[in-house]
Amino acid sequence: MKKIQLLGNLGKDATVTQHGENHALNFSIATTERTKVSGVWGDLTTWSNITYWGKKETVDKLSFHLKKGKKVFVEGSFYSTLFKDKIVNNVTAQNLTLC
Repeated sequence: MKKIQLLGNLGKDATVTQHGENHALNFSIATTERTKVSGVWGDLTTWSNITYWGKKETVDKLSFHLKKGKKVFVEGSFYSTLFKDKIVNNVTAQNLTLC
């Protein structure tokens, strides 16, 4: 299993979905790192799609706080896919921390 830790900002408000008896919180975060390319410093931003599964009460409470621009720390497992010549990072979060 691939494990990942991310600290980033939400790109838009989180949404809640229901799949049978299960509830999921879906949102995307941007992580930015400072890097040097060809002698010039710049910011490299990576977007990751996050899914957090939990009880309805927990998911509803978290969605109230997870709004665009909010900083969040995520721990979980991830996989990447190729979509329209672009790599998409997908994370299933086991832990969320609001910053």
